[in-house]
Amino acid sequence: MILVKADWSEELAKRLHDETGETVTVNQDPSDALLANTDILLGFGCDEILLTRCPQLKLFYSLSAGVERLPFAALHKRQITVANASGAHGAQMSEQIIGVMIGFSRNLFLNRDNQNRHVWQRFQQVGELNGGTLLIIGAGRIGQAVAKCAKTFGMRVIGLKNHPAPLPDFDDVQSTDSLHALLPQADYVVLLTPLTPATRELMDAAAFAKMKQTAVFLNYSRGGTVDEQALIHALQTGGIRGAGLDVFQKEPLETDSPLWSMPNVMLTPHSGGNSTQYDQRTLDVFLQTYRAWKAGAPIPTQIDLSRGY
Repeated sequence: MILVKADWSEELAKRLHDETGETVTVNQDPSDALLANTDILLGFGCDEILLTRCPQLKLFYSLSAGVERLPFAALHKRQITVANASGAHGAQMSEQIIGVMIGFSRNLFLNRDNQNRHVWQRFQQVGELNGGTLLIIGAGRIGQAVAKCAKTFGMRVIGLKNHPAPLPDFDDVQSTDSLHALLPQADYVVLLTPLTPATRELMDAAAFAKMKQTAVFLNYSRGGTVDEQALIHALQTGGIRGAGLDVFQKEPLETDSPLWSMPNVMLTPHSGGNSTQYDQRTLDVFLQTYRAWKAGAPIPTQIDLSRGY
C-alpha cells in the first residue's frame, strides 16, 4: 500500500493509483493500523517514531528536496530505500531567483518603496543582467534551470559542483574548491547546495569578503549554509550590494532580526519552491522513482544514506 502523508487531492491520488496499480491512501494523520500496512510512504519528513509504526516500509519518498532532518541511521539499518523530489523545483525556483535578480538590476524594490512613500525618483542608477556574471554554487537540477534562464538574458554563467563536468547553459563548471577564487568575478551569487557537513556555513565572512561590493547574494538552499551574522555585517557595511533570501538559520525569521528592515534585502518566507503545480511535479518525479525501484534499476533521486544526502 502507498500512503501519502500530505494534503493531496483525490485527482492526484487517483492518478497515483492508476499509474502504479497500488492501493493508495491519503491521510495526514494516519492511524497505527494504517501505518502497519504501509509499504511505500510519501511525506515531507519522517522520524524514528514514525518508522517504528511502519514495520513493512520499504520505500520512503520525500516530497521535499531537503532531507537533512531524516533519521539516516535508522533508515539505513532497516534498508529502506529513500528518494526525494529533486527535479520538481526547477521551474518555479528559477523564475523566482531570476525575478529577484531583475528586481535588483532594475531597482524594482527601490521603486516599490518609493511608490509606498509617494516619491517620484526618475533618475536612478539602473543596470542590466545582460553581460553580467552569475555564479551558481550547486549546479544541480535547480541550478541548471537557473542557468538556462540566465543565458536568455545574456549572462555568463559559472557553476560549482563537487564533481565538475561540462553542463548545458554553463560557460564553465568547476569544483566547489574554487569558490573563493571565483567569487570576485560574480555580479550575482546563488547558493543552491544541500545542507551537509561540508556546506554548513559555506558562505562565511571570508567568502563574503571575496565578493564584489556591487554583487548580490541569493540563498535558496538552507539557512545553515550561511553564516548569517557575517552576511548581515557584509550588508550593513557595504561589503556587498544586497541579498535575496528565502531561507534562514532559524525559521520563522526572528522578529528582531535586522534583515527585516534592510532596504537592500528581499525576504521571502521559504516559499521559493511553492507553486500551484508543485504536487503534480512531485508526483511525476515519484512515478519515475517508483518504476525504477520496481525494476531494480538505478533511482536518479535516491539518497545515499551512508552520507546523508
